[in-house]
Amino acid sequence: MKKISPLLFALAFGTWSLTGLNRLAADDASVTLTGAHLCCDHCVEGAEAGAKTAPLPAGATVKADGDEMTVKITAKNDKDLQAAVDSVFKAGYYGKSSSETVKVADLPASDATADSLTVQDLHLCCKKCVRAFNKAALSVSGVAESSANPDDEKVTLTGKGFKTRDVLQALRDAGFGASAQ
Repeated sequence: MKKISPLLFALAFGTWSLTGLNRLAADDASVTLTGAHLCCDHCVEGAEAGAKTAPLPAGATVKADGDEMTVKITAKNDKDLQAAVDSVFKAGYYGKSSSETVKVADLPASDATADSLTVQDLHLCCKKCVRAFNKAALSVSGVAESSANPDDEKVTLTGKGFKTRDVLQALRDAGFGASAQ
């Protein structure tokens, strides 16, 4: 019987092990959110950290790209992937999902109107964020005032008879995750 040298064995085993690890990593689920508001390094860091109140599932990773305005999320399975997407949204970021099944929930159909609306779950770290947020909010018919400031976690919008769904959609279109209170 021919003996295999320890070096040859180590090289063969190491190559097989690395190939196996790469195969396992390739089996992870992933989704890309496109159009997220990522105007600065703080935005990128915030998206990658996820929400304080909804941490990322174990093993999930988030990679934000401010130049491409994308957030790529990887997790072990679709359940963890959905939890990570929800965490990124709760942290104040929204993007169109590359998946039909793993995504931020659609806004419910509603014709409800308001004269005042408090928006929360925001990421407003700088003046660029604030300008983009105010521009999106004020683009909605009936919204007269949006007075967001850097680091606000909630912003109250005022006006006359604006549709709450339209406000949330305008914020999503601008790349912001937000919910109404």
